[in-house]
Amino acid sequence: RQGGLTQDRCACFLQLPEGKVDECQEMLYRSDVSTDAEALPLWLADGHVMMEAPAHIECPEKPDTAQMVLDAASLLSQEHEHLDLVCSWSLALPGSFQKAEIRTIQEFAQRMLASMEAAERGWFFESWSGSNGSPERSLQACLERDWINLSATEQVMYPPDNHTRSLVYLHGFTCSGYDYLKEPHYVYRPKPKKKKAKGKASKDEEEEEELEPFPGLKVVFPTAPKRPITCYKGEVLHAWHDYITDHEGDQEDELSMEDLQETTARIHTLLDAEAALVGGKNVFLGGASQGCGTALHAALTYEGELGGVIGTMGHLLSCTPIKENWIAKKIPIFVYNGLEDSTMKWHEWVKATYCRLQDAKADIRIVLDEGVDHGENEDVWMRNFLTQNIKGSAAKSKSKG
Repeated sequence: RQGGLTQDRCACFLQLPEGKVDECQEMLYRSDVSTDAEALPLWLADGHVMMEAPAHIECPEKPDTAQMVLDAASLLSQEHEHLDLVCSWSLALPGSFQKAEIRTIQEFAQRMLASMEAAERGWFFESWSGSNGSPERSLQACLERDWINLSATEQVMYPPDNHTRSLVYLHGFTCSGYDYLKEPHYVYRPKPKKKKAKGKASKDEEEEEELEPFPGLKVVFPTAPKRPITCYKGEVLHAWHDYITDHEGDQEDELSMEDLQETTARIHTLLDAEAALVGGKNVFLGGASQGCGTALHAALTYEGELGGVIGTMGHLLSCTPIKENWIAKKIPIFVYNGLEDSTMKWHEWVKATYCRLQDAKADIRIVLDEGVDHGENEDVWMRNFLTQNIKGSAAKSKSKG
């Protein structure tokens, strides 16, 4: 710079060592001589020095189960969220899982893609043809064998045991199905506690809660297409439908019925496919925020059976019909909302949208949480819904408000 190069001509990548991203970032961010503890070093603050690192899965050398490998792939996103670029990654599995089932390899690939997405400026695969690595794990070979699908529109988490139930869950506005692959615990349950040997456990051991997949549960996270959003001057974003208006959470926004009908047909096709595998009463549908209203609309217009519906931090669309024959099926609808939600304001207008279901005598169960804003508590709510329904419990959550 002192020699005359301007900032836009002085960009470079700094590669951090494999497996030491957090440690190196902490060291770099503390390297500033400034007395302001929160100030970044000048060479980082101007945004023209970017950090990259190869993907490194924190996993035992000999993991006990394929599930440990899958979860390690998801957790990799936490390491990548502050990186600009992942300079190298592959689908190399630990030795004992090199010959894993195809669906395990495919899920591993999708979870790895979700973690790569956390890096702001993208990623490089280890090798296209295998010249820099093993030919059988090159990107070309993985694509040809259908191990990885870079254009997948549904992200799937398979059960580690026999498939007996399915959940189709729709993400919120601007999000994607990959977001949930980075947070698999949203659809996990507390692991049954083992009996401990006599002696006092430490405080950390007492508080730690291990999670595991629900038995038999397959989870399908569809990703909405990218489309121009009218109220955002045509900005292209992931959305289940276009928004014509933006009332900033003060009331329901006008939407594109054409988009909604197109999305509904897609969700019905997914439900039919899952019902053919496990039966309609073992298929659940839900969604968050924009995905909540869309899922409720798809559920209430679906001719088949469903085991239950979950809607988190969203509302029932005014255009959604409520038919007597659907109510007669007695499909339970679980609604979860935060009372501090500034986007879906419960008392101001969201509550009234659900009154239509209550007035129609639908089996609706509403859970409201104090102090919870938009985007919070979703994992707790999803776990609550799955725990109640997968156990086959008929107990109802108390309706509030």
